[in-house]
Amino acid sequence: MFSDTLRQRMGWLHAWVGFIAGLLLVVIFSCGALTSFDTEITRWMQPELAHDPSPNMTEAGINTAMNEVAQMQAQNFIPLIILPSLRDPFLRVVHYDGTSFIGPVIDPASGELRTRHVTYGGTFFYVFHHGLFLPKPWGSIPTEIAALMLLVTLGAGVIIQLKRLLPDFLLFRRQGPLLRSWTDAHILIGVLLIPFMAMMAYTGASIHATRLFPAMPHNMAREAKKPAMPPEAPLKASEISRLLRQAEGVFGKGQVGFITFTQNDIRYFRSDMACSVITRDAFVASLPSGETRLERHKADITNVKGWLAGLHYARWARYPFRFLYFTGGLAGSWMMSAGLVIFLMKRRSAHGHRFSFKLGEAATLSVTTALPLAMLAYLAASRVLPEGMVDQCHVEPATFFSIWILASAAASLDISRGRYLTAWRRQLLAIAVAGMIIPVLDFSTRDVTWHDASLIYPVIDFIAAMLGILALCSARRLKS
Repeated sequence: MFSDTLRQRMGWLHAWVGFIAGLLLVVIFSCGALTSFDTEITRWMQPELAHDPSPNMTEAGINTAMNEVAQMQAQNFIPLIILPSLRDPFLRVVHYDGTSFIGPVIDPASGELRTRHVTYGGTFFYVFHHGLFLPKPWGSIPTEIAALMLLVTLGAGVIIQLKRLLPDFLLFRRQGPLLRSWTDAHILIGVLLIPFMAMMAYTGASIHATRLFPAMPHNMAREAKKPAMPPEAPLKASEISRLLRQAEGVFGKGQVGFITFTQNDIRYFRSDMACSVITRDAFVASLPSGETRLERHKADITNVKGWLAGLHYARWARYPFRFLYFTGGLAGSWMMSAGLVIFLMKRRSAHGHRFSFKLGEAATLSVTTALPLAMLAYLAASRVLPEGMVDQCHVEPATFFSIWILASAAASLDISRGRYLTAWRRQLLAIAVAGMIIPVLDFSTRDVTWHDASLIYPVIDFIAAMLGILALCSARRLKS
């Protein structure tokens, strides 16, 4: 079907575009996998929320939330009330600090302030996934270019293997030469994940496509939004509850996601979990008249974008389907990591002494081993930093980047001395230690009782420990 010359050219394209884009795509897919459970990770990083509250929201909870709203408005913040959901049963009053939404957490039934422990939590991985933690829009542009390069790499890979797709797919020589085993695993997982990766790459690039291909010249640096002025008269909890019931009559019970406040109106937005299409349909109550209206998106191209965003973010997904996204993200990250390793193994004998090769291997170690180590350090930082620490939400990301830089520098030092196996083993052993420490930190810094306790904490502990065990096994195999 395809000539050998075409396959050779596609092989070169697959190798080099895959390696260059893969260094970034491993980061994107790893963070994207964790973003599938960003809400749960945020709660794990707030051990004060270990016990579930009563599922019934009362006016006492809304009254406490409105007090927090008034305080934020007095500081010229734009407050939101995030309502309880299946994934997060608490009331959260938050404002956007330029990176993420942060604020106190309230028991929706009793109105008790459960914690003021401010953390970016799992949203850090969401921000890093789509924007590399850089100012808008400069962080999202490289991720969108990487998504397009992934589509090119997938297409080239299909052309290379199309002639022997079925035989190679069914073949995995675990006991064969190391390079052959890595290649078999890369092909096997790659074939299984082609639909998932193509879908994520296409939807990810489409969501913010105008930043790469603007329809008309525009200023990419958006003007800062002016703070919303508070309403002239304080709003009562009973009024907020009454309007919430009306909004639920429109969108459905439990289908209101969050509430915003301006001087002129209150807006009740439909939850992203309500439908696979992300919209900003809102039930609006005008102030001070109290007149209500429904604002819906028109049936135009914005609905297509909402559908693509819903497919990419999967905020509507329940836990079984969300776990599939998580598994697909991790498998995609591993498959691309395997591709990076294969690229290096094929060229080590001829080019291993060159500075460019050592630089490429150091970059590979940085995204395949130093990154998971930094992620574990980020989780651990939420438990070891002093309680009530000012700017803790900024110190935790600083810990992530510090550990990532230090681990990458240590690996680079070993590689510069020609000790590449030592570099891999040390990184894997560090991951093993960090993974085992996470459950210990959790049990030692949280109220560990099984009454009304959330399963989020032991599940994340288990995943971190399994990562540590896999890293330890990999390090021992490298030694042998």
